[in-house]
Amino acid sequence: MHQPLDPSAALDKIPGLIRGQLVSAITTAYSVSDDIIESYPILQSPHLTSALGQLRYFLVDNVVKTWVSEGLIQGHAEWRGIPHSGAHYLEYQWENTKITFSSAGRVYTLPRNSDFRENRAFSNQLLLFSDFPASQFGEVPSLLMTHGYRELCFVQLVLPSHDDGKIVGLAWSENLLNQSGQEGLGGNSSYPTDPVPSEHVAELLPKLKESAFKRLLEIENQ
Repeated sequence: MHQPLDPSAALDKIPGLIRGQLVSAITTAYSVSDDIIESYPILQSPHLTSALGQLRYFLVDNVVKTWVSEGLIQGHAEWRGIPHSGAHYLEYQWENTKITFSSAGRVYTLPRNSDFRENRAFSNQLLLFSDFPASQFGEVPSLLMTHGYRELCFVQLVLPSHDDGKIVGLAWSENLLNQSGQEGLGGNSSYPTDPVPSEHVAELLPKLKESAFKRLLEIENQ
Protein backbone atom coordinates (compact mmCIF):
# COMPACT_ATOMS: atom_id res chain seq x y z
CA MET A 1 0.00 0.00 0.00
CA HIS A 2 1.26 3.45 -0.89
CA GLN A 3 2.44 5.43 2.12
CA PRO A 4 1.92 9.19 1.86
CA LEU A 5 5.09 11.28 1.82
CA ASP A 6 6.12 12.90 5.10
CA PRO A 7 7.52 16.33 4.11
CA SER A 8 10.14 16.58 6.84
CA ALA A 9 11.20 12.96 6.37
CA ALA A 10 11.75 13.64 2.66
CA LEU A 11 14.71 15.89 3.51
CA ASP A 12 16.18 13.19 5.74
CA LYS A 13 16.47 10.90 2.74
CA ILE A 14 19.65 12.82 1.82
CA PRO A 15 22.35 11.72 4.31
CA GLY A 16 25.05 13.91 5.75
CA LEU A 17 27.74 12.50 3.46
CA ILE A 18 25.84 13.55 0.34
CA ARG A 19 24.80 16.91 1.72
CA GLY A 20 28.39 17.67 2.60
CA GLN A 21 29.67 16.71 -0.84
CA LEU A 22 27.02 18.79 -2.62
CA VAL A 23 27.72 21.82 -0.41
CA SER A 24 31.42 21.38 -1.18
CA ALA A 25 30.65 21.33 -4.91
CA ILE A 26 28.57 24.52 -4.67
CA THR A 27 31.29 26.25 -2.66
CA THR A 28 33.83 25.27 -5.32
CA ALA A 29 31.57 26.56 -8.10
CA TYR A 30 31.41 30.00 -6.46
CA SER A 31 35.16 29.99 -5.91
CA VAL A 32 35.76 29.18 -9.59
CA SER A 33 33.46 32.00 -10.70
CA ASP A 34 35.26 34.43 -8.35
CA ASP A 35 38.60 33.37 -9.87
CA ILE A 36 37.26 34.01 -13.37
CA ILE A 37 35.99 37.45 -12.41
CA GLU A 38 39.30 38.35 -10.77
CA SER A 39 41.27 37.16 -13.79
CA TYR A 40 39.22 39.29 -16.20
CA PRO A 41 38.63 42.79 -14.73
CA ILE A 42 36.18 43.63 -17.52
CA LEU A 43 33.78 41.16 -15.91
CA GLN A 44 33.55 43.40 -12.84
CA SER A 45 31.50 45.92 -14.80
CA PRO A 46 28.15 46.68 -13.10
CA HIS A 47 26.19 45.94 -16.30
CA LEU A 48 27.35 42.31 -16.10
CA THR A 49 25.76 41.67 -12.69
CA SER A 50 22.96 39.53 -14.13
CA ALA A 51 25.36 37.54 -16.29
CA LEU A 52 27.55 36.78 -13.28
CA GLY A 53 24.55 35.39 -11.43
CA GLN A 54 23.89 33.10 -14.38
CA LEU A 55 27.56 32.12 -14.40
CA ARG A 56 27.33 30.91 -10.80
CA TYR A 57 24.15 28.98 -11.60
CA PHE A 58 25.87 27.39 -14.63
CA LEU A 59 28.92 26.42 -12.61
CA VAL A 60 26.96 24.82 -9.77
CA ASP A 61 25.28 22.40 -12.17
CA ASN A 62 28.51 21.69 -14.02
CA VAL A 63 30.68 21.15 -10.93
CA VAL A 64 28.13 18.71 -9.49
CA LYS A 65 27.88 16.86 -12.82
CA THR A 66 31.67 16.70 -13.19
CA TRP A 67 32.24 15.47 -9.64
CA VAL A 68 29.57 12.79 -9.96
CA SER A 69 31.07 11.65 -13.28
CA GLU A 70 34.52 11.49 -11.67
CA GLY A 71 33.24 9.54 -8.68
CA LEU A 72 33.87 12.36 -6.21
CA ILE A 73 30.16 12.51 -5.31
CA GLN A 74 28.10 9.37 -4.90
CA GLY A 75 24.85 9.03 -6.80
CA HIS A 76 23.76 9.73 -10.37
CA ALA A 77 23.52 13.01 -12.31
CA GLU A 78 21.94 13.57 -15.70
CA TRP A 79 21.16 16.56 -17.91
CA ARG A 80 17.45 17.08 -18.60
CA GLY A 81 16.13 19.16 -21.46
CA ILE A 82 13.65 22.00 -20.96
CA PRO A 83 10.94 21.71 -23.64
CA HIS A 84 10.72 24.43 -26.29
CA SER A 85 13.81 26.27 -25.03
CA GLY A 86 16.87 24.22 -25.96
CA ALA A 87 18.16 24.77 -22.40
CA HIS A 88 19.09 22.06 -19.91
CA TYR A 89 19.14 21.60 -16.16
CA LEU A 90 20.90 19.04 -13.98
CA GLU A 91 19.03 16.32 -12.14
CA TYR A 92 20.97 14.61 -9.37
CA GLN A 93 19.61 11.42 -7.82
CA TRP A 94 20.54 9.75 -4.57
CA GLU A 95 18.76 6.39 -4.22
CA ASN A 96 15.05 7.21 -4.59
CA THR A 97 15.23 11.01 -4.20
CA LYS A 98 15.99 13.57 -6.89
CA ILE A 99 17.54 17.02 -6.46
CA THR A 100 17.72 20.00 -8.80
CA PHE A 101 19.75 23.12 -8.08
CA SER A 102 18.75 26.75 -8.31
CA SER A 103 19.77 30.16 -7.06
CA ALA A 104 17.33 32.10 -4.91
CA GLY A 105 17.20 35.67 -3.71
CA ARG A 106 17.51 34.89 -0.01
CA VAL A 107 17.17 32.14 2.54
CA TYR A 108 13.73 30.48 2.84
CA THR A 109 12.63 31.67 -0.59
CA LEU A 110 11.99 29.71 -3.78
CA PRO A 111 13.48 30.46 -7.20
CA ARG A 112 11.38 31.96 -9.95
CA ASN A 113 8.84 29.64 -11.48
CA SER A 114 9.47 27.43 -14.48
CA ASP A 115 7.63 24.58 -16.17
CA PHE A 116 9.95 21.86 -14.92
CA ARG A 117 9.79 23.14 -11.32
CA GLU A 118 6.02 23.34 -11.62
CA ASN A 119 5.87 19.71 -12.74
CA ARG A 120 8.13 18.54 -9.93
CA ALA A 121 6.14 20.43 -7.30
CA PHE A 122 2.95 18.86 -8.63
CA SER A 123 4.50 15.37 -8.49
CA ASN A 124 5.48 15.94 -4.86
CA GLN A 125 1.92 16.99 -4.08
CA LEU A 126 0.62 13.68 -5.46
CA LEU A 127 2.99 11.79 -3.17
CA LEU A 128 1.41 13.42 -0.11
CA PHE A 129 -1.84 11.53 -0.51
CA SER A 130 -2.35 7.82 0.09
CA ASP A 131 -5.30 7.59 -2.34
CA PHE A 132 -3.07 8.35 -5.34
CA PRO A 133 -0.27 5.78 -5.63
CA ALA A 134 2.06 8.08 -7.58
CA SER A 135 4.99 5.79 -6.80
CA GLN A 136 3.46 3.24 -9.16
CA PHE A 137 4.03 5.70 -11.99
CA GLY A 138 7.71 6.13 -11.21
CA GLU A 139 7.29 9.25 -9.10
CA VAL A 140 9.85 9.84 -6.33
CA PRO A 141 10.37 12.87 -4.07
CA SER A 142 12.01 15.78 -5.86
CA LEU A 143 13.93 18.28 -3.74
CA LEU A 144 15.42 21.65 -4.54
CA MET A 145 18.85 22.68 -3.31
CA THR A 146 18.83 26.47 -3.34
CA HIS A 147 21.88 28.67 -3.03
CA GLY A 148 22.60 32.39 -3.00
CA TYR A 149 22.31 34.25 -6.28
CA ARG A 150 25.27 36.64 -6.36
CA GLU A 151 26.81 35.76 -3.00
CA LEU A 152 27.00 32.33 -1.40
CA CYS A 153 25.31 33.20 1.89
CA PHE A 154 23.16 30.08 2.15
CA VAL A 155 22.52 26.57 0.85
CA GLN A 156 19.19 24.88 1.67
CA LEU A 157 17.28 21.73 0.84
CA VAL A 158 13.60 22.34 0.12
CA LEU A 159 10.61 20.09 -0.59
CA PRO A 160 8.43 22.10 -3.02
CA SER A 161 4.75 21.42 -3.60
CA HIS A 162 1.59 23.10 -4.88
CA ASP A 163 -0.84 25.12 -2.79
CA ASP A 164 -3.69 27.13 -4.26
CA GLY A 165 -2.06 27.25 -7.69
CA LYS A 166 1.43 28.30 -6.64
CA ILE A 167 4.65 26.57 -5.62
CA VAL A 168 5.40 26.57 -1.91
CA GLY A 169 8.05 25.01 0.31
CA LEU A 170 6.62 22.30 2.58
CA ALA A 171 9.88 21.55 4.38
CA TRP A 172 13.18 23.43 4.64
CA SER A 173 16.55 22.44 5.99
CA GLU A 174 18.64 24.82 8.02
CA ASN A 175 21.25 26.85 6.18
CA LEU A 176 23.76 24.10 5.42
CA LEU A 177 26.62 26.61 5.27
CA ASN A 178 26.16 27.21 9.00
CA GLN A 179 26.45 23.53 9.84
CA SER A 180 29.58 21.51 10.41
CA GLY A 181 30.29 17.85 11.01
CA GLN A 182 27.84 15.02 10.67
CA GLU A 183 25.20 16.48 13.00
CA GLY A 184 24.87 19.67 10.97
CA LEU A 185 24.99 18.19 7.52
CA GLY A 186 23.04 15.05 8.00
CA GLY A 187 19.51 13.86 8.22
CA ASN A 188 21.22 10.64 9.33
CA SER A 189 24.08 11.13 11.77
CA SER A 190 25.51 7.70 10.98
CA TYR A 191 26.93 9.17 7.75
CA PRO A 192 30.11 11.17 8.45
CA THR A 193 31.00 14.02 6.15
CA ASP A 194 33.80 13.31 3.70
CA PRO A 195 35.42 16.33 2.00
CA VAL A 196 36.30 15.91 -1.65
CA PRO A 197 40.11 15.52 -1.93
CA SER A 198 41.64 18.84 -2.95
CA GLU A 199 44.12 17.24 -5.37
CA HIS A 200 41.24 15.80 -7.41
CA VAL A 201 39.46 19.15 -7.46
CA ALA A 202 42.60 20.91 -8.71
CA GLU A 203 42.84 18.57 -11.68
CA LEU A 204 39.28 19.43 -12.80
CA LEU A 205 39.36 23.21 -12.34
CA PRO A 206 41.05 24.31 -15.61
CA LYS A 207 38.42 22.63 -17.79
CA LEU A 208 35.60 23.98 -15.63
CA LYS A 209 36.98 27.52 -15.85
CA GLU A 210 37.30 27.27 -19.62
CA SER A 211 33.73 26.07 -20.12
CA ALA A 212 32.40 28.67 -17.66
CA PHE A 213 34.16 31.56 -19.39
CA LYS A 214 32.76 30.44 -22.74
CA ARG A 215 29.29 30.34 -21.19
CA LEU A 216 29.72 33.85 -19.81
CA LEU A 217 30.58 35.14 -23.28
CA GLU A 218 27.49 33.42 -24.67
CA ILE A 219 25.31 35.09 -22.02
CA GLU A 220 26.79 38.51 -22.78
CA ASN A 221 26.19 38.09 -26.54
CA GLN A 222 22.55 37.04 -26.19
